[in-house]
Amino acid sequence: MAQPTEPTDSSEPVEAETVEPTAPVSAAEHVGVDPVVPEVDDDGVVDDVERPVTVEPVVAEPVAEPVVAEPVVAQPAEPFVAEPIVTAPAPAAAPVASAASVADAREVVYVQAPTPPAPRHNRGFGVLISLLGTVAFALLYMGAAAIVFAVTPGTRLESTFSGFLASDAFWVPVAAYAVFSIVFALIVNRAAWWAHVVGSLFVAVLTYAVSLGVIALLHNVVAMTPDEAAVFFRSLAGNALMLAVLVIAREAALWFGLAISARGRRVKARNAADRAAFEQSVADRRAEYERAHPPSERPRHPERVAGLFVAVVWGALAFAVFGALAVLLDRDPVEQQVSPFFGLAAILLALVVVYLGIVFTVPARTPWLGAVATAAGVYLVVVGAAFVVDTGLTLEQAVSPFVLAAALLALAPPIACWVWFQRADAARRPR
Repeated sequence: MAQPTEPTDSSEPVEAETVEPTAPVSAAEHVGVDPVVPEVDDDGVVDDVERPVTVEPVVAEPVAEPVVAEPVVAQPAEPFVAEPIVTAPAPAAAPVASAASVADAREVVYVQAPTPPAPRHNRGFGVLISLLGTVAFALLYMGAAAIVFAVTPGTRLESTFSGFLASDAFWVPVAAYAVFSIVFALIVNRAAWWAHVVGSLFVAVLTYAVSLGVIALLHNVVAMTPDEAAVFFRSLAGNALMLAVLVIAREAALWFGLAISARGRRVKARNAADRAAFEQSVADRRAEYERAHPPSERPRHPERVAGLFVAVVWGALAFAVFGALAVLLDRDPVEQQVSPFFGLAAILLALVVVYLGIVFTVPARTPWLGAVATAAGVYLVVVGAAFVVDTGLTLEQAVSPFVLAAALLALAPPIACWVWFQRADAARRPR
C-alpha cells in the first residue's frame, strides 16, 4: 500500500486574512487546484475553519489500478492527511489444468471382471428342423395313405383321400409327431448323432401310441363296452395307416435329427474355442497382474500347523463317536483283556496318520486320493498295533465297528483342509 506524504507549505508563509464568518474562503482560491473532496459525514466536517490548509494530492504507487488519494479537510488544531484506500487485487484463479490433474490423480478406476462367453445353443435350429420334419412327415403320410387307398379293392381314391385329409386319422398323427419331435429337439440340444438315433425310436413310439389314444377318445371309446373297446383298439392298432405312422415317424425323426446333430457338433466346437480363448485371456491377465503385484509371502507350509490342530480335533471326535457306539452297541471298543495303553497307542498312531494325510493332501490337485489313503492308513495302523499284541485281537479289530468308524472319520480332515486352502489361495488371486 502506498504511504501518504506529509503536506508541504509553499516557500513563503501566507498570512491568514480575516475571513468573514458569513463568507468562508475555500482552499481552491489559494492553491488554484480543484481538489477532489470525498463525501463525509456531517459530524466529521468542521464548519468554523479559521486557517485554510493546503493539501497536495498524493498519488499511490501503481498496483492493479492507480488510485489517487483523496484529501480530507483537517481540523485547525492539527493538520491531518487522509490515508489513501487501495483496493487489494483479487486472488488469481487456480489454473484449471492443475485441478484437473489432481482429480485425475485421485480418480479410482474400476475394471470390470471378464465375463465368460455364453454358450451357443442348438435349440432354435432344432425346432426349425423339427417343423420341416413335420411337413415331410405329413407329405410322406399322405403318400402312404394314397398307396393304401389305391391298393384297397373297391375304394374310390379321390373321395376317400379327400375325406382322409379332413379326418382326425390324418391330423392327429401329424400333430403328435410335431409335438414330440420339437420337445425332443429342445431336450437334446447339442447332442451327438447317436442321441437322435435312439431318440427317433421314442418319437415314433410316442407318436403311434398317442395317436391311437386320441383317435379312440374322439370315437367315444369310453362309451363302448370292454369287448367293443378291445375290438376297436385291435383294429385301430393293426390298421395300415397307423403302422405307416409308426414307420414314417421313426424315419423322419432319424434323418432330420441327424441334420440337427451336424449343426450341434459345429456349435460345440465354437463353444469350446470361445471357452479356450476366454480362459487364455484370463490366464494372461492374471499373469500380468501377478507380475505387477507380486503376491504377499505366506508361510511355506501352513498346512503343517493346521494339520496338528485338525488331527487333535479328529481324535476328540473319534473318542466321542466311540462313546456313542459303545452305548448303542453295548460293547467295549476292545473286548479282550489287553493293556490300557493299547488304545492310547492306537489313537496316537492314527493321529500321526491323519496329520500326514493332511500334509500330503493339501498341495495335491485333488483331495480324493489323499483322503482314501488317510482312511486306509488309520485302519491299517490300528489293525497293525493289534497284530503286535495278539492275533485274536487283530481279528477282533479288523471287523470292529469302532475301527471302521475311525477310518471313515479320517476321510474328512484331508478333504476339509484341501478345500480351505484352495479357497484361501483363490481369494488371493486377482479376479
